[in-house]
Amino acid sequence: APRPDGIRPAPRATASVAARQGVQERREARQAETAGDRGGPEALGPGARQRLMAAWGGRIVASLERAKRYPRGMRGGGVVRLRLTVSHSGELAGVRVARSSGYDRLDRAAVEAARRARLPEAPEAMPAGAYPFTLAMRFAP
Repeated sequence: APRPDGIRPAPRATASVAARQGVQERREARQAETAGDRGGPEALGPGARQRLMAAWGGRIVASLERAKRYPRGMRGGGVVRLRLTVSHSGELAGVRVARSSGYDRLDRAAVEAARRARLPEAPEAMPAGAYPFTLAMRFAP
């Protein structure tokens, strides 16, 4: 019913700001996935490359966790930071300990896990090349 003072209430918001941002991020990610066919890295929207790298890095971490083996007879735990270089095709191009756990055996186990892991390919929208990642591996008895 119309209000007697002629003022209409403001329309209700149908989506929250966070929901709209989520939709925009998903749209950009979809565009980024197909951008490789339309012009390469410069076709990626702002932030899209970072999101693709973060998603790929997450899949790499999952691969490392599956390949990780806690050294037999070890009692201590620790965190090893690895510096990996991964090619677009998922080949390990290089690995080194960026920050030691303080235990040589854990550091070696982390490097061996990286060499043993089946690493995922890069998202199609990423240009060919090798990409650096610094990732932490946590070991606990």
